[in-house]
Amino acid sequence: MTEINVRGYHCDAYGHVNNARILEFYEECRWNFLEKKNRLQYFLDQGLQFFIVNINVDYKLSLTPGMVVKIDCKLHDSGNTSITFIQQMYCNEKLAGSALIKFVLFDSNTHRPSKILPEHLELLNI
Repeated sequence: MTEINVRGYHCDAYGHVNNARILEFYEECRWNFLEKKNRLQYFLDQGLQFFIVNINVDYKLSLTPGMVVKIDCKLHDSGNTSITFIQQMYCNEKLAGSALIKFVLFDSNTHRPSKILPEHLELLNI
């Protein structure tokens, strides 16, 4: 779980967190998720990288300065070469939004998508 304090600089001219900044909040959570338990290092050691191929976001609450959001990240689905994470953002115990982020696991040596192996899924499951 990643916790972010909404600051004034996160907000746009309308005084709320802009949709592009929300994507950054979700990204911060994914980085934290991958860095825990050396997940990121494992994939880097294998020459594998995550490339986003699709993002679907639902916005439920307007976020303003002073709010604290908590974001989680879980493995949602996988295919032959893709992995989808589900992320949910909460503010004061209310669902503020959710996102489905689909990645292709990319082999940095061959410059092609890599097959998702059972050990990849095991490492990404909480």
